[in-house]
Amino acid sequence: MHIPTFTLLIVEDFAIQRELCRQTLSIDSCCVYHLLEAESVAAGLALCRSSIIDAILLDYALPDGDGLAFLAALETQSNGSSPPVVMLTGMGDERIAVRAMKLGAEDYLVKCDLTPQLLQSTIRSAIENTRLRLQLQQSQERLQAKNQQITTIWESMTDAYITLDREWRIVYTNPTATELVRQLVGLAPEEFLGKTHWEAFPWSVGNIVEQEYRRAVTDRVTVHFEVLYEPTSTWFEIHAYPSEIGLGIYFRDINERKRNEAERIQAERERDRFFDLSLNLLVIANFDGYFVRLNPAWEQTLGFTAAELMAQPYLDFVHPDDLESTLAAATGLNTGEMVISFENRYRCKDGSYRWLLWSAMPDVEHNLSYANGRDITNRKRQEAALLQSGRKFSAIFNQTFQLMGLVSVDGVLLEVNQAALDSIAATESEIVGKSFWDAPWWHTEQLQQQLRDAIATAASGEFVRYEVEFPNPSGGVTITDFSLKPMFDEVGQVESIVAEAHDITDRKQAQADLEQRNQELDSFVYVVSHDLKAPLRGIANLSKWIEEDLEGSLSVANQQQMALLRSRVYKMQATIDGLLDYARLGIADAGVVESVSIATLLAEVIDSIAPPPTFTISLPPELPTLSTRRLPLFQVFANLIGNGIKHHDRVDGSIQISIAKRATKAVEDRGDCYEFAVSDDGPGIAPEHHDRMFKIFQAVNPQNRSDSTGIGLAIVKKIVEAEGGTIWLESELGKGTTFYFTWLQR
Repeated sequence: MHIPTFTLLIVEDFAIQRELCRQTLSIDSCCVYHLLEAESVAAGLALCRSSIIDAILLDYALPDGDGLAFLAALETQSNGSSPPVVMLTGMGDERIAVRAMKLGAEDYLVKCDLTPQLLQSTIRSAIENTRLRLQLQQSQERLQAKNQQITTIWESMTDAYITLDREWRIVYTNPTATELVRQLVGLAPEEFLGKTHWEAFPWSVGNIVEQEYRRAVTDRVTVHFEVLYEPTSTWFEIHAYPSEIGLGIYFRDINERKRNEAERIQAERERDRFFDLSLNLLVIANFDGYFVRLNPAWEQTLGFTAAELMAQPYLDFVHPDDLESTLAAATGLNTGEMVISFENRYRCKDGSYRWLLWSAMPDVEHNLSYANGRDITNRKRQEAALLQSGRKFSAIFNQTFQLMGLVSVDGVLLEVNQAALDSIAATESEIVGKSFWDAPWWHTEQLQQQLRDAIATAASGEFVRYEVEFPNPSGGVTITDFSLKPMFDEVGQVESIVAEAHDITDRKQAQADLEQRNQELDSFVYVVSHDLKAPLRGIANLSKWIEEDLEGSLSVANQQQMALLRSRVYKMQATIDGLLDYARLGIADAGVVESVSIATLLAEVIDSIAPPPTFTISLPPELPTLSTRRLPLFQVFANLIGNGIKHHDRVDGSIQISIAKRATKAVEDRGDCYEFAVSDDGPGIAPEHHDRMFKIFQAVNPQNRSDSTGIGLAIVKKIVEAEGGTIWLESELGKGTTFYFTWLQR
């Protein structure tokens, strides 16, 4: 558990009092304090100017002034952002307390009434209250910034909202309110907009609704109440906010909450039954060392009746060897410390002893502690048996090539194997029994903090895995795939953590080499494309120059041949571009996973294609938002829709986009996928050509076209499969074509 650290300034001229404060704050189990000290008003103010202070403990009587003067000066020099101040006085004086509070003091304590718990809790509360006020101020500022978006929020929120003008007329309802009005009273918007609230909802006249609405408008106050709409037996929670223009009303159906409240009341009634029926040993004990209340599980476990157990101090039942540790735990409870996973042995009525595992929470105010115990005698016997066979396990543990260790839930390294020790040239005595993050593997503060956070996560029951680099004894760097796996006891509590690291240095080097080769291949592809496309551009330009030079003297046949030559050149350029796109797939970065609106994406695709105005592209009325990579999906839709237009045999054709969400067997371990369909009413594709449509250099339309390279669908297939999906087509001649593909929701 992370314990916060605060800087506390003690302004006190009496050395003994400062020492008492230091000792009291040093034993605070909830906070760690870095203490600064000053003996005068001037010295304290100087420290406030030069240091970042989280809180100030201020004595009222100081050599060069009093605490009130300090507060006034502090407010002036800090421009209203001073740290919280707790004032101390020798004797209680309400006038001083009131003046101190007016000058900004957070709290006021009298030295003669001061206890360690009171001082600790007062300082913590002062810091926490200041933090909460700052958060509240920031929340208010954010709320003001969002007021400009209110209309949009009204339209999208699930709460119903109605606006009334100063004459009680209904001037606005959001969609949720409109639907609720239709369900409750059967009125459409045109039947109630413009009418007064009392005309539209006559059932609300004369009851709490009218009473509270009129109070909100008259007294200019926000009202909040609940009301039962009897015709449908529906409970509503209503908030009404007055404004210059009228009244804003939020309301929601709270039937479910009402049911939950009834269930909670029932649960509270059964709380005592739970106490009595629990299989665990539940107990309430006082700080004097006696049991106050016990559940029946005690008698079932130890054999003593509750009366017998409560008749004498509970230490009388503890095993003699466990008395010292039990007394220490009880002392900690008396001072406000929690007890977690404490073990001791209790005597049974037959004279035997049973092991119990305890967790306890103190209630210092009432001098009580609440504890939950479990009988772990069988587990202790199993541990003894495992200890007996521990030598065989230790041999396996030390012979593995993987780096392994056992860590406690609070981060102490309990065991480590030889492979792990060899990786940093360390001995077992140097690191075992110490905090895991202090070992040489974690050679930077960043790695140490990362490990602390990871251990906290594993201690909560989650598996953690990430890569770690550390210097090895040979002078190089070892890269490992590091993981923390929580180990659970028989009731599902994390009792220890297994740390394991696999050396992946060679694999990472191979990946780096592969990336280098991919970069070299990418550069090669660009160079080759440039060398291929440059002479093609020259041929096209040369043919145009020849035509211009021989203008008027070329025959029609020669002109057609020149045009054919250029068309072949352009097709070759398109083929090279397609090959480049195909080669780059899997090399170029496809982008990060993001939230993608399919409706917005398709709008951008259609806009980029710019279909003829006579062409129709139909989309479903509702389209999802996916968590995916945007660019690959854009390329797939652009290619399929573009093909449907380019290869259509009419300028007034149509394309239909459809979608269905389904879980497929192929992706059952990776979540749901979406199945998209792009259909056209074009000439269609004969069945004998279906198998070759996704192969490179195979045109979608079997008819010869000068602008078809036969690469587009190969690219689409490669993209879809790279994203974990599949693609196929259905088509008949004269009946159009439909391309289907699945796309994973990441």
